[in-house]
Amino acid sequence: MTTLSIVIPTYQRELLVAAAMRRYLQLLKPASEAAGITLEVIVVDDGSTDRTFQTLKENFSGVDGFKLCQLQANSGPGFARDVGKDLSTGQWIWFLDDDDAWIQMASHFFSRDWHVPLKNHMSLRIH
Repeated sequence: MTTLSIVIPTYQRELLVAAAMRRYLQLLKPASEAAGITLEVIVVDDGSTDRTFQTLKENFSGVDGFKLCQLQANSGPGFARDVGKDLSTGQWIWFLDDDDAWIQMASHFFSRDWHVPLKNHMSLRIH
């Protein structure tokens, strides 16, 4: 079975990243299961001083495929992405931001007929 790793770096975004994880559970997980793809979501807390890490740990640590990593000092999103990539086990890796703006569209990628809106009123259809 194919595994898709989703790496999400976050910093000081306690409420936003928690909302993104809820959207993941609502949209991506069922879509991936229907397509026969195993998901792992790796959230890397880049040294937040708010309750980002605690909130994620308290609310999502029991979710299958969820991994949470906390960096001791803020090192920037690029470093956090690299840490997430190193922790991933999937054949494919998606790098997402810590909001849920892309998750709605990402759920459509599990269908066989993709329609991706692009800039300048163009689109890409993949069968």
